[in-house]
Amino acid sequence: MNPASPSPLAYAEGMLSLVDEQSAMKPLSTEDGWDRVVNAEVQLCGFTFALGPGRRVAWAQEMKSVYHPSTWALYPFAQGIAHDKTALLHHDLGKFVTDRPTLAWTLGLGFAMSYRISAKTLNEPAPREWLRWVDRIQKSIAARYVGEPVMAFTHQQGSPASGDDGVIRATYGPVRLIANLSATSRHEDGCELPGYGFHATAPGLIAGNVRSLAGTVFGDEGVCFVTEGDAQRAEVWFYAAAGSEVAAELPAGMSGKCQLLLNAQPATNATFRNGTLRLRLPGATETAAKPLNQLWHAEVKPR
Repeated sequence: MNPASPSPLAYAEGMLSLVDEQSAMKPLSTEDGWDRVVNAEVQLCGFTFALGPGRRVAWAQEMKSVYHPSTWALYPFAQGIAHDKTALLHHDLGKFVTDRPTLAWTLGLGFAMSYRISAKTLNEPAPREWLRWVDRIQKSIAARYVGEPVMAFTHQQGSPASGDDGVIRATYGPVRLIANLSATSRHEDGCELPGYGFHATAPGLIAGNVRSLAGTVFGDEGVCFVTEGDAQRAEVWFYAAAGSEVAAELPAGMSGKCQLLLNAQPATNATFRNGTLRLRLPGATETAAKPLNQLWHAEVKPR
């Protein structure tokens, strides 16, 4: 509105010119986003304050409280414009992947992981181990779909009265995802997902938070695993408490007798059947407090 401005559009055009010039010098990221900056920015941070769980700023009313869920479904508009050109993630100052609900939403939306933690908090086991799990999800799943196009996306609404936000089925590039946005379990595509569980597949990748596997039910929060590799060698990560029973899907073709190293040590209590690894993690099985989940790493090779 400056009278010296040659046009009402000059301010916006000046900002776009500035972005174009600076993008030639270093990678740029911005809060929220705009379709006009997509070709210059490498990262857009926002879009979800009113949508998914987690921190909500005062000015962002929860979308489902403004528009009844029976009247809408998620459509990947921002992803359709920008997912194959930028990394998309939650607001870089105020919304992060802090728990299983936000993790399920983040994967379903095809966003990258983000987490804020203080140096002091890194001395606390629970936040530190959650960071390690989020880091593994980023490296094994999210990194495969960053910069990839939306190949398929559907959102099925759940029951609004029960707080069920439904389920997302999406494919970003080579990664196919199912994310349960409800606190209750559901069967999807041959998987039983716990509340806020997920399942992800891609070439060389199988990962999930599933309620049952190989005939074993793993409780309300299920079992969490990431498997990368092929029939000759696989790496498996578990996010679970010491002493708990865990399982993971193995790459196709990996069958028969296998050898297992868990946290670089030989493990003798593992079983392999129908493409599934099962074992009980070492450590105490009884504790007065809720057992702490931590990240475990295993290597599997056929004998």
